[in-house]
Amino acid sequence: MLDLALLFIGGFAAAVISGSVGFGGALLLLPLLTRVVGVTHAVPLLTVAQLVGNLARVGFGWRLIAWRPVAIFLITALPSSLLGAWCFIDAPKTLIVRLVGAALLLFVG
Repeated sequence: MLDLALLFIGGFAAAVISGSVGFGGALLLLPLLTRVVGVTHAVPLLTVAQLVGNLARVGFGWRLIAWRPVAIFLITALPSSLLGAWCFIDAPKTLIVRLVGAALLLFVG
C-alpha cells in the first residue's frame, strides 16, 4: 500500500514538473519505478505510461498535428522500437540495470 501511495505521489509530481517545463516526466519517474517494481518491470511499465500520456495529447490536439512529419518519424521509430524491445527482453538483467543507471547519470549530468 505504501508503494502504491509512493507511486501515485511520485507520478503526480513528475506530471506537474513535466507539464510545467514540457519534458522530463519519464526521467523523473524511472528511478522511482525502478526502486518500487524493479528494473525488469520499470521500463515496460514506464513505456505503457508514456504511450497512454502521448495518446491523450494526440486526442487533445488531433486537428493541430502535422501528419506528414509524424508518418516520416514512424517509418524508423516503429522498427527501432521493436528492436529495442527485443534487445531488452534478451539482455542480461545486470546489463540493463547498468545501462539504465548510466542513462540516468548521463541525462542528469
